[in-house]
Amino acid sequence: MDAKQVVLRDERTEAVENVGLRWGANFVMFALLIDVVCRGVFFDEAAWDLLFLAAVPGFTILFNHARHKTLNSRSLKALLVIAVISAVCAFIAVILIEM
Repeated sequence: MDAKQVVLRDERTEAVENVGLRWGANFVMFALLIDVVCRGVFFDEAAWDLLFLAAVPGFTILFNHARHKTLNSRSLKALLVIAVISAVCAFIAVILIEM
């Protein structure tokens, strides 16, 4: 190995890239969810295609972690809490819309 060889990628570079990609993906998913809510509330439109685009990355990540067996009990508890909170929020939204 040459002593003057430059290392272009190392663990730190990959970690920084992963954090940046995570922030970008989360921004896009939440922006799509907010867009779906705004279209439903203000324009009375159903934006199921955008809701699908917001949900698919999360399921893709979940299936990838399950396939590589990297899900732990903390992750599963967090997923359960998120699912319950989402269901409660959806229920409240339906009640408010029907009033």
